[in-house]
Amino acid sequence: MKLVKRSNSVMPKIVTVHACRHGLGASNLTANLAVMLAAQKTRVGVLDPDYPVSGLSTLFGCEAPLPAAVSTLWFDVLGEARLQGLSDGQPEDWQRPNQRRSGIGLTRCPQGPLAFARQIKQRWAPDSLTESFHVLAQQQQFSTVLIDSRPVMTEDSLFTLALSDVVLLVMGLETYDFQRVAVLLDVTQQLGVPQVLLVPSLVLPQTDPDALRHQLMTAYGHAVAGLLPFCEELVGLASQDVFCLRYPHHPLTQVVRQIMQCLANPPQVPQTFLNQARPQALTGAHIRERTLFGLLDLPTRQRQIVSFLLRQGKVPGQEIAQYLGLPLVEIEADLDQLVAQGWLICQGNPAPTYQPRLSPPSSPSTAKRDGLHWGKLADWEKPDD
Repeated sequence: MKLVKRSNSVMPKIVTVHACRHGLGASNLTANLAVMLAAQKTRVGVLDPDYPVSGLSTLFGCEAPLPAAVSTLWFDVLGEARLQGLSDGQPEDWQRPNQRRSGIGLTRCPQGPLAFARQIKQRWAPDSLTESFHVLAQQQQFSTVLIDSRPVMTEDSLFTLALSDVVLLVMGLETYDFQRVAVLLDVTQQLGVPQVLLVPSLVLPQTDPDALRHQLMTAYGHAVAGLLPFCEELVGLASQDVFCLRYPHHPLTQVVRQIMQCLANPPQVPQTFLNQARPQALTGAHIRERTLFGLLDLPTRQRQIVSFLLRQGKVPGQEIAQYLGLPLVEIEADLDQLVAQGWLICQGNPAPTYQPRLSPPSSPSTAKRDGLHWGKLADWEKPDD
């Protein structure tokens, strides 16, 4: 797995698996990707924020009652991707990583990724919330971190999307799924996510795969990582095992392997598709507060700066300018405004460094979501029937 370089240090690739609604198999995809990556003799981190309904823990065979606190389960992967051994630990154990060369570190964070990042920041005092994930990944020597994101639009999901190098967007093929995907792609674009790959799920056998890929690339301008077929064997498994371990030669397993390969070598969208009409980007009102919801309302260049720093952590101003392809003098006004508004922290003189600063999230009942685009997302917070 190719590693991503951030701020003069080698960092793991952070991949978020985000479904546009429940029931599309995002947790199954995350678990199978983790096993396949670990079988390549690498160490894989998996973040499971979906507590108390923990799909990943069930898939990995953790049937005992789960603790309410953050904890880590370690799975050793040997030979033909067989899972052996199980160990759990508290945050103190994260500083003493498992010594096996390969495996899966499954970390459950009941309060969500933002609370988890704050807990690590309080314990080890990294420079920023996003750097908290990097600290954990470096101590555990993870080459890849997979995040099983919940299919709702909250500050936690925005945080994980903004943190990601790659987002695997798992989508259905119903009419309302296409509408939700369009909104989600607007959000990832405004957050500056480097790579978004579409993963259609529950694809019926009679579907023409080439025609479906063509349709999706024409509509969205994003590449398709793989088509997950409707699979009776997966339904029959009832989340009692990781599918690729039970059916190593099944067509569904081959599709997941193809998706895994796309993480290292993302497919490119032909220019002819990029020239097609794209859905209009969301427009926002004035900045409401210093939260990830307000990030979507920033002007384009300022949003790019904050999104870049969410992934990078603490960065010199010159490196931000290089990322934007502009002289530093041209973005100094934007940096000063972001600092004045409380989005960034500036340290050092005469060569300052910048890092993001986020306010604690509002409760779901009081969060301000009064823009047009939040009206489109309101139904996401209701569980599907």
